[in-house]
Amino acid sequence: MPPPRRVARTRPKTELAKRELELLALVQDCTAITDEGQLVERFSDYVAVAGFTSIACIRWSGSDQLSADNVLVNTRPVEWLREYLAASFISCDPVLREAVVAVQPFAWSDIGQRRKLAPRERRVLTHAASHDMLDGFAVPIASLGTHMGLVSLAGRSCDLSAPTRASLSAGSLYFYNQLAGHRRRRTLPDLTPRELEVMHWIAAGKSDWQIGQILKLSAKTVNYHVERVKRKLGVASRTQAVVAALSAEPPRR
Repeated sequence: MPPPRRVARTRPKTELAKRELELLALVQDCTAITDEGQLVERFSDYVAVAGFTSIACIRWSGSDQLSADNVLVNTRPVEWLREYLAASFISCDPVLREAVVAVQPFAWSDIGQRRKLAPRERRVLTHAASHDMLDGFAVPIASLGTHMGLVSLAGRSCDLSAPTRASLSAGSLYFYNQLAGHRRRRTLPDLTPRELEVMHWIAAGKSDWQIGQILKLSAKTVNYHVERVKRKLGVASRTQAVVAALSAEPPRR
């Protein structure tokens, strides 16, 4: 009698494929969106599939002060925000503290597993839970400047599986850069035609050497242009530079 056949466990692959398709749809939709409100609405729909009901997106220096200019998006409950500000929770918010030192995205519930929370930090999370934000997922976004970015999602019943975390991380980074691009349209440092040309070729998947062959430049010169754009835009990676530069570029006529 032959041994019983093992049944392949396909669910993780199926779940991963599902999240990848959702991410691709988000990128395609957001690339075509020119209205900031529609962009936020589309991202809200994207994270709602995983059980997240509110978004906070900030550009922050890491200080205890947070002005209205630093808040790019906030869909948290109004009453939560009022109480948060009144209690000065920003000075002891464990999510913000973790975001400053974290290398990778993290769930709010991960913080207590990594270290012991101070009483005031626990109070911040308890306050959030009282407004149906029982857990969350935070995506720190590095910058070369004095500010860092952060997309923090929250909800009552959140999917924090590995495939969903990966999808949310990539989607949050794309959303943040698209949103920041909208905000920078009036204040974006001028990029030269050559810098924009290099960014377009990088977006097309070309290497520095390939771009050099196309533009008749050395790979070293191409890299110089890339690093100059990163400094101008205050971003840490080529991906962020491409998204920021091209999303903020005026439409071609």
